[in-house]
Amino acid sequence: MFAPLPTPHEMAGWDRLSARDFGIMPEMLMENASRAALQALFDALGVKAHSPANKRVLLLAGPGNNGGDATALSRHLHDLGHEVLLLHTRPRQDYKNEAAYHLELALKAGVPTRLATDLDARDLGGYDVVVDGLLGTGLSGELRPDMLNLVRLTNDLGRKAFVLALDIPSGLSGFTGRPLPEAVRANLTVTFEAAKIGIAQPEAAPYIGQLDVRPIGIPRALRKAHAPAHVLMTAGLTDLIEKPGPGLHKGTAGHVLIIGGSAGLTGAPMLAAVAAMRAGAGLATIACPAGIADAVKASRPEVMILPLGSGTEWTPNMMAALEPELARFDAAVVGPGLGRAGDTANFLRAWLSAAALPTVYDADALNLLASQKELLKKIGESAIVTPHPGEMARLLDLDIAEVQARRSECCRRLAENTGAVSVLKGAASLVAGANGPQAVSPYCEPNLAVAGSGDVLSGILGRLLAGGLDAYHAACLGILWHGQAGSILARDFPYRGNMPLEIAHVLPQAIKELKGHVQR
Repeated sequence: MFAPLPTPHEMAGWDRLSARDFGIMPEMLMENASRAALQALFDALGVKAHSPANKRVLLLAGPGNNGGDATALSRHLHDLGHEVLLLHTRPRQDYKNEAAYHLELALKAGVPTRLATDLDARDLGGYDVVVDGLLGTGLSGELRPDMLNLVRLTNDLGRKAFVLALDIPSGLSGFTGRPLPEAVRANLTVTFEAAKIGIAQPEAAPYIGQLDVRPIGIPRALRKAHAPAHVLMTAGLTDLIEKPGPGLHKGTAGHVLIIGGSAGLTGAPMLAAVAAMRAGAGLATIACPAGIADAVKASRPEVMILPLGSGTEWTPNMMAALEPELARFDAAVVGPGLGRAGDTANFLRAWLSAAALPTVYDADALNLLASQKELLKKIGESAIVTPHPGEMARLLDLDIAEVQARRSECCRRLAENTGAVSVLKGAASLVAGANGPQAVSPYCEPNLAVAGSGDVLSGILGRLLAGGLDAYHAACLGILWHGQAGSILARDFPYRGNMPLEIAHVLPQAIKELKGHVQR
């Protein structure tokens, strides 16, 4: 269901503990990494193991572990008969430990090597493949001028050559995924044992190319005992949904209650209800003020309406009318189109005091909670809160730039403040519970950046809660499902232009593809 997503520090810990606790020497891990990179490169280029050696390969090796990986890879390519040139960025005596060990092996094997500063860039044309082993995931400050020039050289060569980045494109932060200030633009990034958290950030996407995660022999027991603080959502989450059996009927498929709608905001609850049904709910009912019930219904026969009161605004006494009905429902979504007029805040207060359903809080429910922060602790652990960055800023008394700069911290903080599962929406959406790892979405889909998309997500989450999933796994699966829907729409709408209802309508196809583990 999840893949580990370590920080550079956590990955370095795995390497260190492999040697200390298991006796797996760093030289062996580097050899494994280089062989994994070799196979990934050949797979990407369609080169068979016994194909004639006809590739011209330039490898750039810095003095650290990535340089050692590139150096070991140069030896394998040379031994297979490919035309190889290894450029090392420092004098040989500057290479230490396992990087020095593999440089010595490469020299003994006859790999042609040159010091990068001894060559004119004009002498480096005609290569089929350029391997980036300049810098690794531990980069924190900006590139030094010499490395910046080599990054630019790699990108210049990459206009005609295939660029392979080892572990992470040089110049990217392994923590944030941001270029510092420039980075190699790879066709293929082979990352070892697990993708690093920086690679999963939306800022990294233009530089990564195809991502290929390859094991290098870190023991499973070690990874389990020292699990990272973040994980990546995978298609394995769909194992939480079983194929419907022949005895299923609408009453056992989940009944979702949508609480929302107000004057001028009548479409949002319907989007959530349609999404819940497209995600497999057997029934969906919208509770709304009676005065807007016809506008909310909008001639959609599949969604039921529960009118409350007699006017067009929410009032706390509506909860008295709603409470006897709650036994009919399996989960609720509160907020789509709810508005903030009049006594709406007091209705929400009454709901939090009386309702016991697993609940998704979205949209105006979040804005109302931001104005009454004493209510946050009443939300509870069976709930999911789904702010976008603006709503998160209001909930935490920050500005949006602060939220975006510290997304992971903010998502965790809201989970701690509420006791609920927190979702921070956006590219590479985050899910955090009060305990356990924080989950990161693999999707950065521009087609989901449209008004009403969040209402669709809340409907999916309501359906998953109604199906009996706990809040954390429901949030993770819902985010993944929503992301795959955006990926599908990008095929037909590559320049955007899809409507939010279309996100809901492709949900059955999205889960079908995820169930088949279709690659994006």
